[in-house]
Amino acid sequence: MESESHRHTCLKLEIPSRGEQEPGHFERIFVKGTWFTSRFDLSITNGLDAWTCSASEEEIQERASQWDQPVPEYIEMAEKYLGFQQSGSVYGFSDAGSGHRRVRFFSK
Repeated sequence: MESESHRHTCLKLEIPSRGEQEPGHFERIFVKGTWFTSRFDLSITNGLDAWTCSASEEEIQERASQWDQPVPEYIEMAEKYLGFQQSGSVYGFSDAGSGHRRVRFFSK
């Protein structure tokens, strides 16, 4: 049985700290991505806490359709921004509820 083809990326991000007591300070996080044809897995850590994301094919299809993109283009965009820090892009965390956090990014 042949395994599914995949690629790996590892990224160090510096994102603005959440606390207002620390304006101008940054939190360093590390993102390891495993990129497949129609899904991806992320492992994220700040050295103290760790989070994982296993985006299923169904979740990727739904998100790609929300952006009016074919799945391969959506995967390529996600890998571009979560596999390699993009100059001029802003990264951060948002509250996803129940103690979960969501990594977000956008281009300026």
